[in-house]
Amino acid sequence: MLVDIKPIARSTGESLPVELSGTPDSIALAFPGFRFSEPVTFTGKVANTGDGLLVLSGTVAASYESDCGRCLRPVHGALSVPVVETYRSRYHADVGRREEKEEDDGTGYRFDGWSIDVSEALRDDLLLALPARVLCREDCRGLCTVCFADRNERDCGHDERDDSEKSPFGRLRELL
Repeated sequence: MLVDIKPIARSTGESLPVELSGTPDSIALAFPGFRFSEPVTFTGKVANTGDGLLVLSGTVAASYESDCGRCLRPVHGALSVPVVETYRSRYHADVGRREEKEEDDGTGYRFDGWSIDVSEALRDDLLLALPARVLCREDCRGLCTVCFADRNERDCGHDERDDSEKSPFGRLRELL
């Protein structure tokens, strides 16, 4: 997802409105346990703050599907994530020629030329916003550890402690 920065490249303080939409594949959006199929959208702006610095700000949105961490039912979710990312020019002008900047503090993203690729920043912000654990509902009872029946649908009659001798973690229950 490229943004043409020519209109603001030489105008410190200027900004450019940005609206982008692309497939999850276009920004390499993938994470184990999550499936993305809907388009990823970004609405915001790019501002030239001077000295080869650009600031991308706005909101990125995406939908995902995952499996409940307790009962394995499919769960649909949506993300709307605020984005504020800095882009630094890879080069600076010195007596009419381009020289690569040697200092790199490791913050922000790099660009050269007349466009910035926002794909990596949008992907990073979305991946950091994914939930650590997905549940179909807060009171999900999960699967039976003995017969693997969905306890949300029916009570199979097994007690969770029935299998404690077979489980490698059964001894922990006794200690706690």
